[in-house]
Amino acid sequence: MPKSFFSINMPYGMRTHSNGEWLFFNREKMPLGWNTGSKTSLGSYDEFLALPIFTKYTCLTENILLKLSSNGEKGIKRDNNGKIEMVFFYKTNPTSNTNLLIDYFKKIKLISNCQVINKPRPL
Repeated sequence: MPKSFFSINMPYGMRTHSNGEWLFFNREKMPLGWNTGSKTSLGSYDEFLALPIFTKYTCLTENILLKLSSNGEKGIKRDNNGKIEMVFFYKTNPTSNTNLLIDYFKKIKLISNCQVINKPRPL
């Protein structure tokens, strides 16, 4: 199936780094805008850890992360200590239904109001 603008350039979810910074990933489970065509995903994302694509935000409490989730606890992944490490924003492509798209953009608006609390790492 051909990739769409939405599936490559819009957030499908986010994943945390061990230092509390977050990476937004696309439907291919790669950083936004990436489309290598390979099966590489964030399930084994060691190659992305050194890149300056993680950011720390002020508002990412557990409550906010659950609001961003596609389905409450079912739309997140927790680490061994119970801390949220991954959030999925949707299950069904939001472009397939107006109500899903409205809900998706409410999540994008919520996260858009977060302030960055660290400087980007140099390339």
